[in-house]
Amino acid sequence: MDSKDLSLNIATKIRNDGLTRAKVYSPEALKVLRADPVKTAWGWDHGRPVYNRMPMIAEAYQKSYNFDQALVYLDPTVPVAVGPGTLEVVKSQRDWRIIDMLDGTLTWEHGELNVDRYRINITELDNGRGLQDGMYQVGYRLAHANQTPGDSRYPGFSQAYVEEGSLGDIQLAYDAYSDTSLHRAAYALSAMDNSWWPNDYSGADGYLVGTHYTLDFLSDTLTTEFKVTGDQGLTTCNLAYYRSDDAIIWFKKEQLVADRDVWTIDAQGPAARYHRFFAWDGKISIKDIAYTGEGYFRDRRVLFGESNAEPFIENMEDEIKGSHILLATFSVKRGVIDKVDDKRRVTYEKYQPVTDWLTKFQDEQLRCRFDDVVNYNSSFLDPTTANFHFYDQMDDSNCWGLGEVSLGREEDTPMVKYPSEVSLSNSVVSPTTIDHVTQPVFDGDIATMPYSQFTLNDWSMDNGKY
Repeated sequence: MDSKDLSLNIATKIRNDGLTRAKVYSPEALKVLRADPVKTAWGWDHGRPVYNRMPMIAEAYQKSYNFDQALVYLDPTVPVAVGPGTLEVVKSQRDWRIIDMLDGTLTWEHGELNVDRYRINITELDNGRGLQDGMYQVGYRLAHANQTPGDSRYPGFSQAYVEEGSLGDIQLAYDAYSDTSLHRAAYALSAMDNSWWPNDYSGADGYLVGTHYTLDFLSDTLTTEFKVTGDQGLTTCNLAYYRSDDAIIWFKKEQLVADRDVWTIDAQGPAARYHRFFAWDGKISIKDIAYTGEGYFRDRRVLFGESNAEPFIENMEDEIKGSHILLATFSVKRGVIDKVDDKRRVTYEKYQPVTDWLTKFQDEQLRCRFDDVVNYNSSFLDPTTANFHFYDQMDDSNCWGLGEVSLGREEDTPMVKYPSEVSLSNSVVSPTTIDHVTQPVFDGDIATMPYSQFTLNDWSMDNGKY
C-alpha cells in the first residue's frame, strides 16, 4: 500500500488559455436542453440558511436528523412514488405469500444509503413455521460504523510506504535544539513557506554544543532516505545524521554538506525509531523534509464511515429500538398476506447536512432569546426581578458566557521523551575507548591521559635536572 492510496485529495487545474470562449445560453435554451440549474437547499427563493434547521411557516423546529427521522428520497422529476427506486413495499401478485421491498435510496443522519430490492417469503420465517395470522410492520434497521485501518496501533493512522513524501502526514514527534517565534520547529514539517531556524540569525553552534533537529517515529520503522531542504544561503553548516533505538546511544550514519540548499541523506539500514540531524559551524534552516520509507500515515478513509440497512419484520406490538425506518404494515390471514399499508416518509431534497459548529451558536442563541420572550414580564417589567438577568449575563452559560476554549488535549500531542535515568542491564562493563572527557569533578572520577599529564606538569617537583 502506498500513502497516496490513503489520500482523498482532489486536484483541479485551469483550462483557460487566456482567450475567452464562454458560451452563454438563454433561459429558453436551457429549458429546451433540460439544463436548468437545480437549486440546493442553500438557494431556495423562500430562504433557508441552514438545512432543516430554521423552520418555515407551520413547520416545527428541527436541530438535525434523529434516529426516527430517516426518510425515503424520491426523484423530484418523477410525479409518482410507486415502482422501482421508491422503496415501496408490495405483495407479489403471483404468490401472496411473498412480500417485495423495492430498491431505493434512504437518507438519514449519516447520509444517503442505497438499498437493493429484497424479497421475503413469509412461510420460511419463524424457523420454517411461517408467520401466524396478525398484524406486522416491515422496514430497515439502520447502523453506522466508522471504518478502521487494518493496523489500529494508532487510531486514524495506517502503515504505508512513501517515496519523497511529506513528514506532515506521518504520526511522529519532533524536537529541536531551539526555535524562534517567527521560525517554529513545526515549520520544518509543514508545507508552509516558512522554515525552522534555531535562532534569529539562523546560526548553528559549535560542535561541542551542537544544534539538532530530532524525529521520533514512535516505533521502529524502515527508513531509506531524507531530503532536508533549507532556505537559500542558509545551508552552509556541516550536517551529520544520527539514528538510535532508545535515544541513549546514537549511531552516526553520514556526514555531508548541502548541495543547492539540499542535504540528501542516505538512511538505509536496520529499522530505527529516532533520527537526528546534527549541525555545527555555519547557517542552518529547514523548510521541508522529503521522506522515503515506511511510516504511520494519516488514513483519510476513517473519516468516512460505512452505513448498512438490515430488513426487519416485527409484530405491531413490538418496539423497534435504535435507528430505523418503517416502510409499511401488513396483515396475514390464513397464512397469506392480506393487505399492505404504506407508511413511508419521503423527501425530495438531497441530503445536505450542516455541521454543529456552523449552527450551534445560532441554535443556542435562539433558545436564549425564546426564554427572554417567555419570561419577559419577570425579566424586564417586574421591579423586584428585572435586574436579575444582568447577573445571569455574568454567569458562564451558553447564552452569555463563552466559557473556556479548548483546541484539544495536550497529552494527545506526540512529544519526544528522552530518558532521564540510565541503568545498566549488566554490572560488568568493559569500556574500550573514552571519546571525550573534559575534566574530573569528584575524587575518583575517570581522567584522560592528556589531562593527567597536563596536571602533573604544573605540580611536578621534578625540574628535569640531575
